[in-house]
Amino acid sequence: MTEPTYREAYNYVPGDYPPGYFTNQMRDHANIEIANEDAATMNCATFTDFNSLCGIISVIENIRHDRVYPALRYIGYNRCYNAFKANEGDVFSEIEGYIRQCKISRDLDKMRAAQQQVSFFVDVRTRKYRVNKQTSVIVVKQAESSGINTSHLNLYHALHGVKVLVEYEAEYFSMRDEPVIEDALRVLRRADNSLESRRKHMMVWAELK
Repeated sequence: MTEPTYREAYNYVPGDYPPGYFTNQMRDHANIEIANEDAATMNCATFTDFNSLCGIISVIENIRHDRVYPALRYIGYNRCYNAFKANEGDVFSEIEGYIRQCKISRDLDKMRAAQQQVSFFVDVRTRKYRVNKQTSVIVVKQAESSGINTSHLNLYHALHGVKVLVEYEAEYFSMRDEPVIEDALRVLRRADNSLESRRKHMMVWAELK
């Protein structure tokens, strides 16, 4: 299963999905065997309740616990920009554009603002997960171009994976009031707010005369 570039992910067109579409996709991704020469380890932020949720999903989907996070990140990565389909813009692309404006401005203050790296989450720890090298390259490139901590970007996409399951899969929709699900979606909402603040912050710097 080849992971698209993040530009392709942005342009992904949503459609009608049969029951089990995303859980099957998650299981397929989790069961891919990565050859040693194609493998890399990737830093991923996590927290206790999210790790517990991954354990629950592991049991439900009958996949290894250590493969749940990468699988959630995969489906979230491919679907988390569907909110932008209604002409709401591409927030990562906007941030990247503002950062580039600041970097080429030759204004030292703007350049310093562009070099700041943002962390979305508090009280998280970092775990390493085994992924395809191509995935690692894409994530690092997106993180660097938008000034976001790489491990936090991975958690952001993994949380979106949870959101996809709740929105599209009946079993997870029925679990939406479970504390671990509620907590994951609450953390995601806070991250979305932080992302929007980052966009506004960089817009101000880029447009500053």
